[in-house]
Amino acid sequence: MVVGVVHDPSRNEMFHAAKGHGAFVNNLPLKTSTITSLEKAMVTTGFPYNVRGMEHLFSWWKHFSHRSQAVRRIGSTALNLAYIASGRCDVFYAFDNHVWDVAGGIVLVNEAGGKITRVDGSPYCPFKPESLATNGHMHELLIAEFRKGPQEG
Repeated sequence: MVVGVVHDPSRNEMFHAAKGHGAFVNNLPLKTSTITSLEKAMVTTGFPYNVRGMEHLFSWWKHFSHRSQAVRRIGSTALNLAYIASGRCDVFYAFDNHVWDVAGGIVLVNEAGGKITRVDGSPYCPFKPESLATNGHMHELLIAEFRKGPQEG
């Protein structure tokens, strides 16, 4: 991906980025947050409207609820990625994305200083369902969390 655009009509914001040229919202430069600890991180996630048979989603929600500042479900993967790029959120993870969910936000995250991979740390592929995007400062920490699996309490 070389260009990304995400429009949020509810806030009259246009996020845009081009590879090698930075990321912007309404033409103002974007930069990810500088948060380095999960305890201070705003975590966002996404899951489909039909979650039957996907109990692991709730296990991860509970896991991060006990270990982070807060967990939110905004409802739009594209906006979640734009919010990572803008520093409004620090972490985004999902297990059921489609290419149309992520296409606009990938370049935004990368150009703003963030990082996006699969949850196991392997290179990101927009045609695979899972993703992990962070501000870049705590990416390895989050990969380690996913490798351990969700913990109770």
